[in-house]
Amino acid sequence: MIRKGKDFYHNQYEKAMKLHADGISVKKISEMLTLSYSSVYSWIKGRVPEEGQLKGFTAFLEKNGPSPVIVIKELFPSHDDLYQNSVKRGFKVFRYKTTTKKPFGLAATWYYLEGQEDELKKRVLDMVKRYKELKEKFVIR
Repeated sequence: MIRKGKDFYHNQYEKAMKLHADGISVKKISEMLTLSYSSVYSWIKGRVPEEGQLKGFTAFLEKNGPSPVIVIKELFPSHDDLYQNSVKRGFKVFRYKTTTKKPFGLAATWYYLEGQEDELKKRVLDMVKRYKELKEKFVIR
């Protein structure tokens, strides 16, 4: 069974608080949302579940578009785990690896969302073009 994760509980928290404001009992809320009684009870008493990094990871990609690991790793050091979890949980996050890693290092792997394929292609081709220009400029003949 896949762990539900912080994002799931954060979303359920909002639903539970609305139901509680509507006068529904803790027991009934826990049954309706298939949550433990203790989770719902602790939320009603003031504990707020944290928002997970997976949501931040996808929000970053939505805002910034396809991004290489060299950029991602600064904000999300556990990017590989986030990617694996996103795949398991059905998020539309994808990873692209260039055919040659050597000249690009941490820019050889990119993360992107469904629908960003054209922008990914454009950015990777631009990176390759700039690499070739710099290589040409600095090659000793």
